[in-house]
Amino acid sequence: MKILLCLTAIAAIALCAPADVNVSGKWSGTFSVTGSDGNSEPAFLLLKQEGTAVTGSAGPNEEQQHPIKKGSVAGNKLTLEIEPRENQTIKLELVVDGDRMKGDINMARDGETRNGKLDLARAK
Repeated sequence: MKILLCLTAIAAIALCAPADVNVSGKWSGTFSVTGSDGNSEPAFLLLKQEGTAVTGSAGPNEEQQHPIKKGSVAGNKLTLEIEPRENQTIKLELVVDGDRMKGDINMARDGETRNGKLDLARAK
């Protein structure tokens, strides 16, 4: 019984532990669609982190933003989901390394999907 209580307490502490990174703030950079001719587009994220939950918005620049529907941090991995339009979902899976984050973007709209890469730096 004592072992069960100890394991339960350890699990509860682990779930309440803060994330390894803090992604709060402004992030700017580029994204490129896989298979494109090397063209890249601007990307801008405005994030707020509380524990492992992440909220905020994303878009091509600071003026044109879409709310983040779901967001979370686990270790140094950031996962975001955005629905900029009806029947459109954008999922981001990024790895945070200090003031940079890079990773994959998956865009789905009306049954069609496109994949790409995202490269962002913390805006000063």
